[in-house]
Amino acid sequence: MIFTTDHGTFNGDHGRIGKLQAHEHDAKAHIPFIVAHPTHGHGERRSQLVQLVDIYPTVLAAVGRPQPQTPPDRPLHGVNLLPVIEDSTTHTRDFAVCGQFGHSMSITDGAWILHQSPVASNQPLYWHGYCLAKFLPYPLGPFADGRRPVVGYLPWPAPTWLSDKRSDPNELVNLADRAPAKLRQMQAALQETLIQLRAPPEQIERLRLG
Repeated sequence: MIFTTDHGTFNGDHGRIGKLQAHEHDAKAHIPFIVAHPTHGHGERRSQLVQLVDIYPTVLAAVGRPQPQTPPDRPLHGVNLLPVIEDSTTHTRDFAVCGQFGHSMSITDGAWILHQSPVASNQPLYWHGYCLAKFLPYPLGPFADGRRPVVGYLPWPAPTWLSDKRSDPNELVNLADRAPAKLRQMQAALQETLIQLRAPPEQIERLRLG
């Protein structure tokens, strides 16, 4: 059994209520991930970085099913967590990422976290796929080349944010201006991660990473 959720909510954190119009700070992005295994890890905690995409390969492994063979340009992004449940020293990943469409994107190594804001114009931004957005009313242009341009979308007002979660777990202090070397290191890690995930190249441009 796996117990988790898709996101948290602000309850006054950072002066916000709900989940929108702010970076993916801890209150929104650090969600519960509880696994009940028949024989391993009972009552134990793990400190490795895990993400929701790990559920799929973990469940397949737990029921004895093979991992699907995917084309080289569409690899699985998830990690099988059974080895982590069995051995607390097993490595998962160096960085975890999250974000919200058209807003900032976040990356953490468990100690530091970067919330990288886009350029002032918030462009280029595309909705990939033919169907219109159904969850939020994004203003979309005509479909072409497998995507729709997002037109007239509001700019993102929040500045790029960097926090040391070891001393500031609630991410109340922005160190982006005071720790430029760490800022560049985390930005480089985010760019490399996006490349590894085969994210659309305009995402790197929009986030001022290229």
